[in-house]
Amino acid sequence: MNHVVVHGLSADPRWARAAAVAVSNALRVPIHDVRLLLDHLPVTLPKRLSDADAAELRAKLESLGARAEIGPVPDQRALPCPAHESMDSSVICSRCNTPMCAICAIHGDGQALCAKCLEKTRRARGFRRLRIAVLLAILAAVLLWAYNDVSRRRARNDWRRTLSVAVVILYRGPVEAEALESLRAGTRTLQDRLAEELARYQPRSARPFALQAVGPFAVSADPPVPAGSALPDLARYSLNLWRYLRRVNSMAGPPATSADMTVYVITRVPSSEERTQVEGMGEQGGKVGIVRVELDAKMVDFALFVTAHELMHTLGASEKYDAAGRTLIPAGLADPLLSPLYPQKCADVMARNVVIGPNEERPPDSLEELCVGPITAREIGWAR
Repeated sequence: MNHVVVHGLSADPRWARAAAVAVSNALRVPIHDVRLLLDHLPVTLPKRLSDADAAELRAKLESLGARAEIGPVPDQRALPCPAHESMDSSVICSRCNTPMCAICAIHGDGQALCAKCLEKTRRARGFRRLRIAVLLAILAAVLLWAYNDVSRRRARNDWRRTLSVAVVILYRGPVEAEALESLRAGTRTLQDRLAEELARYQPRSARPFALQAVGPFAVSADPPVPAGSALPDLARYSLNLWRYLRRVNSMAGPPATSADMTVYVITRVPSSEERTQVEGMGEQGGKVGIVRVELDAKMVDFALFVTAHELMHTLGASEKYDAAGRTLIPAGLADPLLSPLYPQKCADVMARNVVIGPNEERPPDSLEELCVGPITAREIGWAR
């Protein structure tokens, strides 16, 4: 028994094809597999042939311009290839140790893999490509959404249209009904006051905001607060706040979910008659503001003042008071060019207090004392 070794083919494509057909007939394998085999010359044809068959194939190939020779085969018997039963196995699969012929090795794209292992590899490769494609599609969708969201947020500061603002009123415990109703009605007063302030900078502009009061709705808990400033703490806070607001929005409906910005005002009964509290938290450049207030009749206007404060945060305005709560001078003054400088006539919405002397200030008495100072006006796009 002998092997035929092919060293080269004719340069004439027709004769080369004829040589491939001759090898295909001799090996009894498809012409496609033979062409793959003959692309890797020199090559030992992986089939034992009798002396006569080997001599006949060599003569046929040489008549077609190919260069071939007859080589001896090893004494030990070669195992048949599982995929090509007429072929002798000369390679071992690197994964499952299955014997295979040289044609199978060529199909493995340079890897010594049998047909089954090759199919598994191709399936895994296809799944990996599909997974990468899906992840890239998700990433592209997220980036597109983020770009559109940022573009929409920036467009708010162009003031080409009136921005819709939902003021969602919530209450914990037996808050006075009259105070809640005053808070609802006061949103219209706040809307008009902010329109008056815009008119000082842009006399011909439309109203900046359309405030819609929604509620009041009863809640059993305050919104969450960050446990710390570390990234895991902020991530947990964001998730808990999202869950809290999702429950609130299920009660408030579309006014809260479709508005340009939403401010949630959480009210509760004052802890004492002498002292009431109000505090807020706004998403800088975002869409959500939160106000917590111990509400009674005398706190309505200040609660609305803080509502405007958090609303301005969503438009990019920065704080105008220090860690002790004192107004920054001159950034937090409603009119830093006033002469004499004190007393100021109103409070900048981002400073909260009316400055009446170098070291003296007080909370505003009503919304009539709410102003938007020039620095805040520049931050939100009212002034250039």
